[in-house]
Amino acid sequence: NRTGCSAHSMFGGDIEFPLTRKGINIIPLLTTKRVPLKSVYVELLWFLSGATNTDFLREHGVTIWDGNTSREYLDSRGLTNFKVGDVGRAYGYQWRSFGATGVDQIKRLVESLQRDPYDRRHVVTAWNPEELDQCALPPCHNLFTMVVDAPTDPTGKMTLNCKVNMRSTDTF
Repeated sequence: NRTGCSAHSMFGGDIEFPLTRKGINIIPLLTTKRVPLKSVYVELLWFLSGATNTDFLREHGVTIWDGNTSREYLDSRGLTNFKVGDVGRAYGYQWRSFGATGVDQIKRLVESLQRDPYDRRHVVTAWNPEELDQCALPPCHNLFTMVVDAPTDPTGKMTLNCKVNMRSTDTF
């Protein structure tokens, strides 16, 4: 395989997790390695900012992108014009400035959820085929879809669901 590590492949498998337990919001985290919540939170804020370099991550003590933005790695991808720490047009860049017209998908998502929560087109993608060669690492979590369920109990609370499509991921 590409990484030289022994791996088994499973294509198209689904794993589902509830985001509430006994009426309390939870964040499910399934992994075989230590993942500090701070790293997850800081990386998400970084994605949402649309930044294309890892300065924000390093300023907050998060180093998970250092290997994929090193000089050696960038050069191996033919990205010799990238500075160390640059990710290019990946993840947050695509979320906040997709395509030739620079569509802010996060802004559209929020507006769409507010305007028409039951719409079935609440989708954000980081996979832009025209710009994959301008990414330090093509997106692993490349698309997510949000769906709102109508209230089913007397409280009138709607439920927001999120399905994430992963091109590649490590699981146990």
